[in-house]
Amino acid sequence: MNTNIIVVVVYIDDTFFSRQDKTLLDKIKAKFMSIWECKDFGDLSKFPQMRIACYNQQIYINQTDYLKKVLLCFQI
Repeated sequence: MNTNIIVVVVYIDDTFFSRQDKTLLDKIKAKFMSIWECKDFGDLSKFPQMRIACYNQQIYINQTDYLKKVLLCFQI
């Protein structure tokens, strides 16, 4: 199956693009960056309050560090 789905996550002034087809992804990012001033930091391992990892073509999102801060803040 040929799908052209691109995931775009925007959080305040941070933007994350994801797509299995790297060529298409690079074209979309280049167009985005030609309109708005931004930097490409390469592969993502952290996004605000989340750790992100890719294994076996699956994306894993972990918010353990953020959860620890919240629990500590409320003394739980």
